[in-house]
Amino acid sequence: MRNCVVVVMAVAIAAAACSDSNAPSARQQLMIYDIQAPASASPGDSIRISFEYARSSCDSAVAVDTRPTFDGVSFVVTSMPTNRACTLNSHLSIIAPAPVIYVVPPPYMLPFTARFDQPGTDSIRVIAAQ
Repeated sequence: MRNCVVVVMAVAIAAAACSDSNAPSARQQLMIYDIQAPASASPGDSIRISFEYARSSCDSAVAVDTRPTFDGVSFVVTSMPTNRACTLNSHLSIIAPAPVIYVVPPPYMLPFTARFDQPGTDSIRVIAAQ
């Protein structure tokens, strides 16, 4: 019986040591703004899509995820929140982040749909045939 209690206590201590408080922060989805995409395109044209995203504090590991969809492409921007002090370069990149530029070479289906997944509501741009 005593061995059983010791084993149960060891398992409880191990579970407490691996709690969420020790886990890394979850990725957070960022807002996307200043979306620029053409209203129409010819089948032989390249489509240039650009946008910017809003970082908060000194987030690290910012990732722009691009996924093909059946009728176009989907974008989502995520980052890892951090509690570290910000450097001067971090402050400058928050104030004036570089825009994301994505070029879709031909061939592609028209209309071409670009989806921007973001917190709250998604934005959609449909590029029609010219």
